[in-house]
Amino acid sequence: MPFHHVHDIKRGIHRLLNAPQDVPVRDPVPLRAPAIKSVSAPPAHRALYADYKRHLDGAIRKALAWWDDMVAAAIDRGSDPAAAEKEVYSRTFSGPVARGEVIWTLRTYWLKCVAANREVPVEQRVPPQVLLLGWLVDERLDEWVSVLTGLPYWPIGLQDGEWV
Repeated sequence: MPFHHVHDIKRGIHRLLNAPQDVPVRDPVPLRAPAIKSVSAPPAHRALYADYKRHLDGAIRKALAWWDDMVAAAIDRGSDPAAAEKEVYSRTFSGPVARGEVIWTLRTYWLKCVAANREVPVEQRVPPQVLLLGWLVDERLDEWVSVLTGLPYWPIGLQDGEWV
């Protein structure tokens, strides 16, 4: 069953790419315009991105299967498909992206990107949100983007000016 998002994907992209710029981090990586592309990134970041995509693929597959199962269960209880999706959305905060495997993948690779940034000159650093979402947009991985942009915010925090 195809995933039907209820959020505005373009607004989600804008929100997620720009929101981290609003918080005071100790070692900020400014969002350049245009943002650094994956082909121009340092080798460590390109390798990290390839690894991220492998993990994200599995996480999103599990999330979409989980989502489909919940929608199917609602249909089995007598809801029509549209009502079933609405019911399932009412039990999750952001659709399939709420699945633990997706959240774990995003947090893990955000922090790995921060670590990789410490190893390269400032001008070669990649904002984590660009690696996690911007490059997926560039590659037109639309299904993944539609799932991720359901997030109201990145599942990451700050402690003493450091991402945690």
